[in-house]
Amino acid sequence: MTKNRPTKLRLDLENALLPHTICFWIRDRRASAEEGRRIKTSNYLVLHRTRRQCQHLGTTERGSIPGYYFDEDKKKYFKITANHIAPPEAKFSKSNVNYESREKKKQKLEDKQNDKRHQQTVRPSRVLERPFSTGGIGLQRELGRREHVNDLIDRDAFLVSQLKPMKREHPRSPNRHGGTLFDTAAIEGTGDRLLGYNYNGFSTVNYEDCVRGTRTCHLALHGPLVSLSSFFRGDVDTLIVCTQHAGSPNLYIGNTSSGHGIRLQLGGSDSSLWASSISPESGGLQQLAVSGTDAVYVVDIATVSMAHSVSLKEESRAVTWLDNKTIAFGSGRKVMLFDTRSSGGITRFQRSKPVTAIDSLEHSGVHLLVADNKHLELYDTRMEKMPLLGFPHIHQGPQLQMTCRDSLVAAVDVNNHVQTYSLRTGRGLGKLQRPEGKGESLLTRLRWTEMDGVPGLRACQDRSLVHWRIGGEGKDDD
Repeated sequence: MTKNRPTKLRLDLENALLPHTICFWIRDRRASAEEGRRIKTSNYLVLHRTRRQCQHLGTTERGSIPGYYFDEDKKKYFKITANHIAPPEAKFSKSNVNYESREKKKQKLEDKQNDKRHQQTVRPSRVLERPFSTGGIGLQRELGRREHVNDLIDRDAFLVSQLKPMKREHPRSPNRHGGTLFDTAAIEGTGDRLLGYNYNGFSTVNYEDCVRGTRTCHLALHGPLVSLSSFFRGDVDTLIVCTQHAGSPNLYIGNTSSGHGIRLQLGGSDSSLWASSISPESGGLQQLAVSGTDAVYVVDIATVSMAHSVSLKEESRAVTWLDNKTIAFGSGRKVMLFDTRSSGGITRFQRSKPVTAIDSLEHSGVHLLVADNKHLELYDTRMEKMPLLGFPHIHQGPQLQMTCRDSLVAAVDVNNHVQTYSLRTGRGLGKLQRPEGKGESLLTRLRWTEMDGVPGLRACQDRSLVHWRIGGEGKDDD
């Protein structure tokens, strides 16, 4: 004979944090009315206490019911429904619930990383802000022997606020086939300069004599230009030109004045070059690092010979020298270091998106500024693999046009504006005013320059040069 067993429902009301807890009480049919009243009374007290806890905790710590979604706007629970059944744009659809769950996990991870970054960042003591602090820092500043950090911050902000566009400069090319201006390089001690132009399938380097006002074709190469540099190495003025063309000589190193030099082919017939960087001079030795689709090459400038070749699984679009012996470059999503003394390389940082730009701050051997299509971040190679600070910066194209000067960073964004950032404060300083006149193509070869001791910015656009100087000038002179 089967006995009527009482039905039991176990509900943890003490730990429940639901806004409206539903309390069920079930008593045995054989239980007396008095027992039923006792059960009902005890459940009511527990329910009342649970509701008070919920009101105290608020909605941020609400519990979750499996299979249900709580709408913060409507303050109600909805059953999670399949995508083909749920109404359009319904919050309780399965795809939206999964999306919000991923976003919460991502935000939680980002908060954790920010907390860790905050713990690792060394901040100056507030005692430095006092005019006469311990150690005589204030006195040193008053005597002109030490610059206060706040003065440097104000100086950076003032410099950016005063940069205004000047008249567009329109250099004339001796080639009548048109083309676009790629870059310029000043020849030290002469006032002359070199102008690099890209055409359909080839490129030229033109020599401009500023005294005579003449322009002559100095060098012709296959493929578009990658880099153009002119500098004095000892008593010899040296010209270095890299092109993207594969299957033929794509590196030229020679004399700037005469145009005589040596051509070298880097990579195979299917490889291309992306960027190059010249090492700081050390004991009269200088080397050139060139990044490509399948390797990073190190060339000795004096002998025009290959010193190292680092094979890559993913292409490298950016390269720089961390110091005079160490190269830093991007390979896909990795930031890698290569020591030219030991010929050893390691992966130092891992990023979520491919590296589009990399720069070492004054080749200090410590800091690296790395960019992708979404972010611009500063790393310290002595610390863990988290950036010290970062800026949201969206740009287009496979390479970011970026340049650094002390603690100031200028970079071209997705709208073709030049945005400026301060590495001292970790904040953006605003965008620069656009130059007037025709020019809808992207700004390229952005870099800091200096004229008569006054810093400024320069970029190429179409067939013209754009300058930003303190005060600026008037309209374009076409």
